[in-house]
Amino acid sequence: NQNPNHDWLFTNEGTMIKEGSSDSTVDMPMVNHGMVRIDEGKLTITGDYTQANGGTLEIPLDGQSKVNRTAILAGTLKITLPEESDPAAGETFGIVTASLAFAMVNSIVWSCPRSQAGRRWPSATHHGGHGFRVGGAVIQVSL
Repeated sequence: NQNPNHDWLFTNEGTMIKEGSSDSTVDMPMVNHGMVRIDEGKLTITGDYTQANGGTLEIPLDGQSKVNRTAILAGTLKITLPEESDPAAGETFGIVTASLAFAMVNSIVWSCPRSQAGRRWPSATHHGGHGFRVGGAVIQVSL
């Protein structure tokens, strides 16, 4: 697809999975109506990243996404806690960096490994962005 500025535009309406520890790049602006899942490593988007109300960004707590221009997040943000993670209560993690960032997510879903199930994590789903903030151009989550 091309947007009105005649730039190429990647529109995701299915599931895009970033696997492997090496960094990966989407070399154009991206609109996500489906699921973008980062299993490990870093995903860089060279243009804007827009996540629609029906979209989901699933990212490990120790993962990263970098947007070279503007990041707009709506829909769902799913944070996966890696098996070996041991974050402290109140600890803050930057999960998306961008030149400019806006966040209007409908919910944050926390997913923890079975071995961590007895630990006190944030409740399974936060509506209205609780536990979430935009600090400058970094989208952060807090435990």
